Amino acid sequence: MLIEFGGLTDFAEWAGGRTAVKSIVSDLGDAAYNGPAGDDEPIMLGFRKGTRAVRLTTLKIGADGKRVVTMQKLREMADLVASRLD
Repeated sequence: MLIEFGGLTDFAEWAGGRTAVKSIVSDLGDAAYNGPAGDDEPIMLGFRKGTRAVRLTTLKIGADGKRVVTMQKLREMADLVASRLD
């Protein structure tokens, strides 16, 4: 799993394009999305809170294609990070 921190420009870049966003995520920061739109890898959850942006990313692990970090776990981690941002 990867956690990236950035600013407003980064959030706009990360969420840019039709293939980046699968759906809008509610109740996370000021704006949030998950993606990508298709079954592509990696899966990600990005959000903006104030002038800070955060993107959490994970890949499928193992031959069975299961994820060690699920979208639910990404959301839990995103909630934790958001709660600690100014």
